[in-house]
Parts: sequence; structure tokens; C-alpha cells
Amino acid sequence: MNLPAKNPNRVKAGKRSRNKGAQFERTIAKALTKWFGFEVRRTPMSGAYGSHWNLGGDLMFNEEVPWFAELKNTQVWEPSKITHPSSAFHKWVEKAHEEAPEGHAVIIIAKRNFGQPFFIADIEYFESIGISLWNLKYFFKINDKAAVLFQDFLSNARPELVMSHGN
Repeated sequence: MNLPAKNPNRVKAGKRSRNKGAQFERTIAKALTKWFGFEVRRTPMSGAYGSHWNLGGDLMFNEEVPWFAELKNTQVWEPSKITHPSSAFHKWVEKAHEEAPEGHAVIIIAKRNFGQPFFIADIEYFESIGISLWNLKYFFKINDKAAVLFQDFLSNARPELVMSHGN
């Protein structure tokens, strides 16, 4: 049986998209490694990771971190349109909540092409780790969630409070 040939342009676009996402995940993992002071990696699709890793969605942590992280680097995500009911953001959050282990904070780190990444979590989560949103340079609310610039999160949060969240 002869199968139709794959469109080489679609194959290339798929590889570019996958590589773009993987590069974003590595960049965030590197920043979090520096911030936490222990290794953070992107979760490989193959599942080829050691048993000492704590899985947290798109990221793996060398120590127990009560996060379930979804990382998104996409042109479709626009902060100005995030509150719209058909926004892809709502699907990301729903999926993350379905997959997150009990007691783990669901976080989304999202960036639009050529934009800055945002750290998104429940407003209560920010308060529980000692971050007053009003003291940040920039944030916006999405229903019961808030989005802050990823760099502002790293500058204002304390790793020890993140690590002890939920304990």
C-alpha cells in the first residue's frame, strides 16, 4: 500500500515549532537552575530521565518543588486577549489542573514570539509565597490568576518560600 508523501514544508514547520518550544523550555530551566541553586531540566518526551528527578509538568526538578509547570512559547498567545473565553490560555490551565499532582501549584510560563515570558499562577499562590502583586512593576489579572513578568517573579520571590509552599 502506498501512503501519500508528507508535505516537506509542514514537516519543517513542525520541527521548527518543536525546536522553538524545546529551546524556550531549556532557557527557563537554566534560569530556574540559577535561581533555585539546584538543577532544573525540561522534561524529555522520551521519558529518559533518572528516578531521582521530581516531575513537574514540562520541567523536572532535582529536588522536590511543589509546582506543575506548563511552558508555552507561541504566537497565538496574546496577553491583551487572554481573558477571552476562546483563548488557548484557558485550555492550558484546564489541562495543567487535570494533570497536576495534589498539593502542587499550577504555574504557566508563557511567552509570545519575541516577547518577554510571563509567570502565571493563582493570585492566592503569589500571596502564599509572600509576593504582593501591587509591589511589582507590572502584572495583570485573569479571573483568579495573575500574570507577572518572569524576571519580576525571580527578582521578588524567595526559593525557600516556594519550596515550603503547601507543607
